[in-house]
Amino acid sequence: MRHREAAERTLLTAVATGVSPAALADLLLAADTDRAFADGGHSLDFINKAFECLDLIGWEHADAVLPAVVGQMVAARGAEESTAWRQPLDLIALCAEVAAELPGLFAARPDVHGWSDHAALAQALLGDDPNAIMAALKAAILAGAATTDLGRSLAYAAALRLARFGSATRVISCLVTRSRRRDHHADVDLKPIHIADHALGRHHLLSEGRL
Repeated sequence: MRHREAAERTLLTAVATGVSPAALADLLLAADTDRAFADGGHSLDFINKAFECLDLIGWEHADAVLPAVVGQMVAARGAEESTAWRQPLDLIALCAEVAAELPGLFAARPDVHGWSDHAALAQALLGDDPNAIMAALKAAILAGAATTDLGRSLAYAAALRLARFGSATRVISCLVTRSRRRDHHADVDLKPIHIADHALGRHHLLSEGRL
């Protein structure tokens, strides 16, 4: 999806025909997540904020609010277009493989409550072996972790990573100014924040019954 006007017409047609908020959310989220980590996560952040805005002011204003996110969404580059995500290990292929396994994993998940290994999973997520990280996620699901548990562990891992930065990274300055600098340190500093935002945003959508 690269054509802004066509995307806007499709979205506005859906709104005009009375499509439910849940279906509109599915439409935008499916389009945006078709690219991995689109626009460094900014596109998904703004879509979620648009949903939160409509929850407050009413979904009858969807035709005025939702088209505002389309421009950024159609212009976004996905991580699959980046060499860093393809070499030396193809992370896109690995993520796609595990994503295909998720329905079966959750179907096999024991019907238990109170899974509590969030800290251990967070530590595993901070590792540097992508295959080991995926294995830890799958093991957690099979041990009883729900989607909200995975999000909680991911947010905790992001907070730990942020807390361990040295003062030389000037992470506080990055958070306050929301700098769009593309130097190495700014990119590394802000990435955990995007990941935590996505986990918490997905939890919000799940709790509202829209995902």
